[in-house]
Amino acid sequence: MDMPIPGILERANRLLEFMVRRQSYMGQLLNLDDQAFIAVTYSNSYEFSYLLSFLSDSGLIREFQEYNVQITPKGYMRYEELHARQAAFTQGFVAMWFDDLMDNAYDKGFKVGILIRKSILTRSTMRSLQRSGVRDSSWRISLVTAAVSISRRALR
Repeated sequence: MDMPIPGILERANRLLEFMVRRQSYMGQLLNLDDQAFIAVTYSNSYEFSYLLSFLSDSGLIREFQEYNVQITPKGYMRYEELHARQAAFTQGFVAMWFDDLMDNAYDKGFKVGILIRKSILTRSTMRSLQRSGVRDSSWRISLVTAAVSISRRALR
């Protein structure tokens, strides 16, 4: 079964978000002569140019020479608006109680995953995790083990 290609607005929004993430600083001139920009929009080169025109006509980017663009303040505001909506749909709170047997899974699995996800895995945090027995990429195994343990306990 083929998945439908997203509409123009979704594709344009994805392109804008991708451009913002590829920048080193606000107002940077971006060279879009990279296949990754086309891939993120599910487009061929003609459609990609059309999406760039759409973003430009909407005032979200300024086009300079071919495939060189700059995101406008309106473009950054649109990006922030998109992320505010995403946060409203993706953030939630779940209150749960875990048995003390889950402490190890939390310390070596969930805690590591949360820290990595938030990109705050500092050297001191990594040393602390290594002292507690977490090594290199073993946090992935710990996360899977924790999920399996939770599933097994839920089935009992």
